[in-house]
Amino acid sequence: MKIRRKRMIRIFPNEEACLRLICALCIEQNEEWRAGRR
Repeated sequence: MKIRRKRMIRIFPNEEACLRLICALCIEQNEEWRAGRR
């Protein structure tokens, strides 16, 4: 039985790009919590 490999579509070009986005979202959420807007 032959298993076919599918190409994985990557949303982010690399791990650093993914981490930048996650960090930006965390910073934004933190600022909203500090301002009291939940």
